[in-house]
Amino acid sequence: MFISGGGITENATIVNSTDETVLLTDTLSVVPETGFQFKITLAGSISSDGTDDLTLQLRWGTTDILAFTTVSYPNEDDKAFYLEIVGRIHTVGSSGKVVAGGKLHMEATGMSTQVKTTAAAGVTADTSAGAALDITGQFDGANADSDILVHTAIIEYMN
Repeated sequence: MFISGGGITENATIVNSTDETVLLTDTLSVVPETGFQFKITLAGSISSDGTDDLTLQLRWGTTDILAFTTVSYPNEDDKAFYLEIVGRIHTVGSSGKVVAGGKLHMEATGMSTQVKTTAAAGVTADTSAGAALDITGQFDGANADSDILVHTAIIEYMN
């Protein structure tokens, strides 16, 4: 059963900054039960000066769940990227577990799709109360030629 969802109403960007920036956030309006599932989709464009790495991070509340890093991203401008993450509440409570996996694909010379997943047992997170589900982005160097623009971002929930 589809519960609710979230998304962005305007483009989210990071330009010339090393600050971690929230690209998509949604605060759950329900306390999740065991088996609660979510799907996150982001699409947009990325540019790089060839030295700055970008990390895209999934966070449940304040807990890091899953991260993708663009190591040695080539010096290219406005190349498409697509990020999809699916996850599930494995157990609930103050020491609950969240499991997730996903893929990051970027259109660039020499880049391939990255696939990441948590351990089968999940990551410990407080799932006892409604928390924010965030996707953040952060460059490891501030360069005017390194930027990301998210033009589409959606979170879907199933219970």
